[in-house]
Amino acid sequence: MGEYARFSRRTPAGLCGAHQQIWRDWQDYSYDPRNPREVGGGQLMDARTTHTERAEAWDRYNQGQMDLTERICRSGESPQCGPAVVSGG
Repeated sequence: MGEYARFSRRTPAGLCGAHQQIWRDWQDYSYDPRNPREVGGGQLMDARTTHTERAEAWDRYNQGQMDLTERICRSGESPQCGPAVVSGG
């Protein structure tokens, strides 16, 4: 998937409402060059890392979290949704 590919992904069918929202939140969570932070860590950006590299890293991380959210919901073991409703996709 290319740069910012997560924006072209549709919310997976069959996710519960809670996981749909979590999935969309990860999809919308973007790198802000005015407030540069490392993915998930909260530390300041290393000066040797370009904003483009950092934005691409955020995109890869966010896509991974979107995939993880889908797997958690479909597992049927998440207390946030109870039994998963599994359908196509």
